[in-house]
Parts: sequence; C-alpha cells; structure tokens
Amino acid sequence: MWDLTACEQVGEPLTGHDGWVLSVVTTTIGGRPRIVSGGEDWTLQVWDPTTVRRVGAPVVGHADKVRAMATAVLDGRPHVVAGSQDGMLRVWDLAPGGQVGEP
Repeated sequence: MWDLTACEQVGEPLTGHDGWVLSVVTTTIGGRPRIVSGGEDWTLQVWDPTTVRRVGAPVVGHADKVRAMATAVLDGRPHVVAGSQDGMLRVWDLAPGGQVGEP
C-alpha cells in the first residue's frame, strides 16, 4: 500500500496470493475499509488496510485467473463482481464470503 500524499509505502507488502495479483478494488464491510485482490491463483483475498493483514480465508470458486473486479452495495450489503479468464462473472457477498446466484 502507498500513501499517495507522502509518496511512501505503508507497512509491508500484502502477501498471500500464489502468483500475480491481477485486480484490486476497495470497499467497506461492516463499517471498516477493506481491500479485495484477485489473482492468478483463481482466488479473491480480502485485506484490512489498517492492520495490513488478510481477513479470513481466500474466496474460491473461479476456474481461472481473476482479471477484473468492481464493487457494489446490494440490499445494504457489500458485494464484489469478479470477472475471470474462465469467461464467467461471479457475484460475491463479502460479509459471509459466499457466491450469490449462478455465474
């Protein structure tokens, strides 16, 4: 993470993906800021930027690299829409960490 005002790195790099990180979005879950990363390892990972640690286990379900993501609030809950190289879009409810509906 980078402090754009000071042009300095904040803390240590976030590590946990097995391979390249291909997409990153920010959101708020339960009133707390979160970073969501999608990777070459077919997973989404949720991070707490204040503690610089991963929150929970990686989110799995894609059948290939996660290349694109966007955030949305649906029915008052944070969601991430993730596009994968498997040709599918999946919607994830990040509060419980489950997929919403079919791809």
